[in-house]
Amino acid sequence: PPLHKDPGARFQDLASMRKEIARIQQRLESLPPEAPAAVSPRPVNENATTDPPGSSHALSTPEREDNQRQRDITEHLDQAYSALRRHDFDAALTAARQALQLNPDLREAAEIQERIRLGRETHQIEQWLASAEELLVDGSLTDAQALADQALTAAPGLPAAVKLRESIDAARREAEQNRRRAEALKAAITRVEALLASGPLDDAAKAAAEALSLAPEAPEARALQRRIQHAIAEREALERRVDQVLRDADSAAAAGR
Repeated sequence: PPLHKDPGARFQDLASMRKEIARIQQRLESLPPEAPAAVSPRPVNENATTDPPGSSHALSTPEREDNQRQRDITEHLDQAYSALRRHDFDAALTAARQALQLNPDLREAAEIQERIRLGRETHQIEQWLASAEELLVDGSLTDAQALADQALTAAPGLPAAVKLRESIDAARREAEQNRRRAEALKAAITRVEALLASGPLDDAAKAAAEALSLAPEAPEARALQRRIQHAIAEREALERRVDQVLRDADSAAAAGR
């Protein structure tokens, strides 16, 4: 403590001073411990931002807005990638555009848009090829070829489209061969019927064999062959009866001599 202003109230020597200090210390030690002073809580500012650990200063409003914008961009990009994995291209495009609104120069969003474009094209090509294969099975070769050609125009050299186009071409060749075979079979059957009506049976049998060689499973040709075989059998039976009658007549004539 500072010296007393009144010289008469000051300690006159060191011994007196030591005695007074010792008396005060004893008095202090005999007192109960005091409770810590209550600290009034600081008023809470609802608009205040708590600094992160290690931060030396509170973030300014622009910094907080920038952080929030970055979080929003990340969320939109995550949504876009998730939609791409589901092949939901509309949802992916919406999320990418939302990210671009927050940052027009965002490289990731531009890449997502390119992936959406490629994904849509790929999906469209797959649909064309699937429909073309169904049409090929149904025999609608013209429509199947049109879809296959669309796929090849969008993706030249695509192996699946090239293979499908080759299958369509092979089916066309087979269809043309079948058409020609059917025409030849029709002509052969017409000839067989004409020979059955007025020509030798042997010629009709040859014509029927020719028709069967064109289409072994054709029911019309097989039916004609059966008719010819039956007619030949009847002819042979008739020839045998005529021969027998002639022999009997010869025998009767010889016996009457």
